[in-house]
Amino acid sequence: MGQACCMSECGGLGHEVPRESHTAVPVARLAERRKSTLIPALSFNFPMKCVRVMTFMEFDVMPSYGQLLEKDLFIEPSDNARVHFISHEWLSGRHPDPDSNQLRRMQGVFLEILAGRSEKLFSPDDWITFSKGTSIGSQRSQLAAAESAQRSDTITEDIFKQDIKEGLVWLDWSSIPQVREVAKDRVEQILKDQMAAIHSIGAYLDRCSYFWILAPTAIHKDQKTVRDFSTYRTRAWCRWEEWVNLLSSSSMMPLVVTEAPRIVTYSSLAFVLDNAGRPERGPCSGILSCCSAGHSISIGGERKSIPCDKISMQSVLEKLYSAKMESLANSLLVYNYTLLETTIA
Repeated sequence: MGQACCMSECGGLGHEVPRESHTAVPVARLAERRKSTLIPALSFNFPMKCVRVMTFMEFDVMPSYGQLLEKDLFIEPSDNARVHFISHEWLSGRHPDPDSNQLRRMQGVFLEILAGRSEKLFSPDDWITFSKGTSIGSQRSQLAAAESAQRSDTITEDIFKQDIKEGLVWLDWSSIPQVREVAKDRVEQILKDQMAAIHSIGAYLDRCSYFWILAPTAIHKDQKTVRDFSTYRTRAWCRWEEWVNLLSSSSMMPLVVTEAPRIVTYSSLAFVLDNAGRPERGPCSGILSCCSAGHSISIGGERKSIPCDKISMQSVLEKLYSAKMESLANSLLVYNYTLLETTIA
């Protein structure tokens, strides 16, 4: 998520991705996944606004919420819709992708999938894991087998292609109201809508079918610094989206898109083991724009105090963590998730 709506930023790859990326991809059909949700931990405070993938493919510039609203391009997903959540780091203070580096990279990946070349976007092992929904690691580890048991459904190139072709995209800049693009007399209402949408992100993630991390190497327009997957991992809201995905009832295997030709994936188990007992890696230990701004923003030429984003972030994490622990009560995974408590706190 990005700065304009008090959200995150992202970017490159390497040691930051946990090893052991051999667990089943969570591509269970939405109806099945919802039935398995024991606790409805989160709810929508603002409608989920998406755009069709095929419309997204036509953009030259990443459009704002206001631009999509004006053109009547929003779709609110039906129960059976396939939704692609795109998490990314902002590359300037005024626009998340001023040179369209991220947009073009995501469009390029979608084009390959639409052309039926999904398998070539993954390493052989990652494609087997992703497409078959079974873990190579489950043959050696009871924990990996337990994680695999949490998943259902398999995916083929045709299914993946269909889920792109008929799917919807949720992206912060395009799906959350932006205060800076409205008249002064509407600022207060738009700010309320923006906060309501931000507080609904956890519920949006739980509604999605795919979780993409869009982090090609790029230069931040304002700061002239390199941004990549490693910097994505320093941003509090980017971390938070990753963690909310992990803890959600429909936890999805992240699809990490960088400038590299291949998509990288990693399992929930690998992520848990890599971050257990590491509070410095928790979402609330990441960089926040609201803190950098002294919890004050300019609206209509006036300075207004804003609460720290950590308050709402922590509230969502606590709800999801509690629900996750209850859902894992009879699973071998419960102990490993217990180790995350100090990281989430």
